[in-house]
Amino acid sequence: MLPELKQWYLEENSIGLEVVAISIDSSATLYEEYIAMEPMPWITGRDPHGWQGLLASRYQIYATPTLFLLDRQRTIMARPASFRQLQRSVKKLQ
Repeated sequence: MLPELKQWYLEENSIGLEVVAISIDSSATLYEEYIAMEPMPWITGRDPHGWQGLLASRYQIYATPTLFLLDRQRTIMARPASFRQLQRSVKKLQ
């Protein structure tokens, strides 16, 4: 999904949507290696507590990738299950 999202972000993001990607992988080394090989044009971070961390718990993340469309107040507007559903949710905002 990341290649599709990256292409959309760089080429088709007409409303200026911002992407924040948080890794919940338990290995900092694997995360850093991936980011070095495939730099992302958006904010990236890592929860060092992985699946037992606050993010996974607070947002009820049970699988990856998990997508959320949030408004400026961080209220969940949509929880798309695929990149196509994300595109449809974004189009509704335009």
